[in-house]
Amino acid sequence: MSINAKSASTNETRGVIERYRAFLPVSETTPIISLGEGNTPLVYAAKLSARIGNGCAVYIKNEGLNPTGSFKDRGMTVAVSKAVENRARALICASTGNTSASAAAYAAKAGIPCAVILPAVEIGRNAVISAGAVVRDAVADHCLVTGNPAQVVKTDYAGYRNLSV
Repeated sequence: MSINAKSASTNETRGVIERYRAFLPVSETTPIISLGEGNTPLVYAAKLSARIGNGCAVYIKNEGLNPTGSFKDRGMTVAVSKAVENRARALICASTGNTSASAAAYAAKAGIPCAVILPAVEIGRNAVISAGAVVRDAVADHCLVTGNPAQVVKTDYAGYRNLSV
């Protein structure tokens, strides 16, 4: 893979909402919660291009350069902006990794707490801790968790399959 990169935009810090505003469910009054996501480079893959042949040039999108290292940031900026617009006082998500790290980071940017539900296994623990989360074990059958940027509840999903929030 080559290191040559093509920039998708000349303004590299606008974020997804400002760049794609006309296509997103936001208005002029929507508070934009952005960490400068998007505008990740297209990296030319010389060996892949040669393997395919026929003059084909293959580029690979490097989404690891988003603020939390995931493409999830592209959607989270919209989700959190809309949550803040609708006066949400906290975020909650169930995730074992990228979604929870992104939610915690964007909640922190918005200044609201974030609760992340994780299965009892250790999958994803480091991802949410790296986003500034505090990990707590679930107690009994339910618990309410708050914190900034996030507190994480580890629990067994088995009893919550039909849970609606």
